[in-house]
This record gives sequence, structure tokens and C-alpha cells, in this order.
Amino acid sequence: MITVCLFTAVPVEGVQPKNIAVSKVTSTSAILVVKADVTADVSVDYGPASGVYNTTITSAAGVRHEILLDGLAPSAAVYYRVTITDSANRASSTALPEKSFHTTRAQGQPFCFAVAGDNRPPGNVTSQPAVWNMIAGQMEAENLDLALDVGDVIYGWGTDTAAQNEAKYDGFFAATASLTDSVPLYMTVGNHEWIGAANNRAGYQREFALPENNGADAFPGPAPVI
Repeated sequence: MITVCLFTAVPVEGVQPKNIAVSKVTSTSAILVVKADVTADVSVDYGPASGVYNTTITSAAGVRHEILLDGLAPSAAVYYRVTITDSANRASSTALPEKSFHTTRAQGQPFCFAVAGDNRPPGNVTSQPAVWNMIAGQMEAENLDLALDVGDVIYGWGTDTAAQNEAKYDGFFAATASLTDSVPLYMTVGNHEWIGAANNRAGYQREFALPENNGADAFPGPAPVI
């Protein structure tokens, strides 16, 4: 007797996130970046303790959302829960597990950070090296206040289309989302981001929500003496 077994791929149910990133964290606010695989509506519940959400904010009909979480307590943990709903199919909805981050610590308090960089692939591809997944996991386990990346996070190319550039960043986010959903990751530009090309520059500026140089979230102290 011959037994034949047929296996089919199990479909992924519901709208899926491509990136969740806590960004621009200050003492009382943060920007939460939520990128979905389809045009989606996003709802974020957040509050001061696990399972205790005193604020809900929504963002409608977008693939990538930058959502302001404000009214946060200084130097405190913030707990949040994201729900992503397909704008064209309300029955397709995904509630993500609760995550948390910490607002900026008060001046004089100790804080913890990590620095990494040059994690790009070895060639013109979208997937990140396996070692970068390992490093991102190690950083996640360290309960950091923030992380810094010194650049070369993708293998950009001067002829990249906008879609090709976006796919490379999506590959980066696939490796970092489990870190950035609780730790702000601040970027600098490396030569491999290739921002001299218009599509690559636009992609870099689109994909990251970074603090502004001398902006509203700048340190309010006196100018440094040089």
C-alpha cells in the first residue's frame, strides 16, 4: 500500500504588521510607527500599567501610520496594545500582544543603551544577515532605554526603484520589530543607504520617525562650550 500525504501552506489570517516602532520618545510623549501589509485602520490603547489603558487613539486608512501617544508620565513605563484592521475588509483584524516602553528618564537618572551598525546584507538583497537577527534579540533582552544604529542597515543601490527600496527596509524591520516595539532605535545614515539617489533618500525619510536636530524634543540645557 502506498500512502500519499499532501501538505498545503497554512494561510496567514488577518492583516499583518510589517513594522512596529516606538520613536521620538520624550518625557511625556512618543510616536508609535505602525506599518501594515495592506491599507489599514489602527487603534492604540495605552496606559500606565499592564492591562490598564486610559487612552485610545486611532489612525485611519493608511499603510504606514505615525501615531502620537501623549499625556504620558515622565520617567515611567507605558503599556500599549495595537489593533490593525483592514480598511477594505473590517472582518480582517489583528490584535497584537501588549508591549511597553519607558519615557525619557529624568536628568541625573541612569539609563541603558546599545550601539550597533553595519548590519546590512552582503549583497543587493532584502533579507538581513542571520547574525543581525541574533544581535537584535540580544539587544531586546537587555531592557534598554534606547538603541543607536550607526548606519549601513540596507544594501541600497543607486538604481533602486521606490518599491525596491521599501522592500529592503521591510527586510530590516522584519529583523528589528521585536526590539523596536519596546525600544526606540535611532538611525544615522551610512553610505549603503545611498541617499544620494532620490528614491533612496525619500525612502529613508519615509520609513523612520527620527528626532529633529535642535527640535522640540532637544535637550533644553545651555549650549555646549566648544
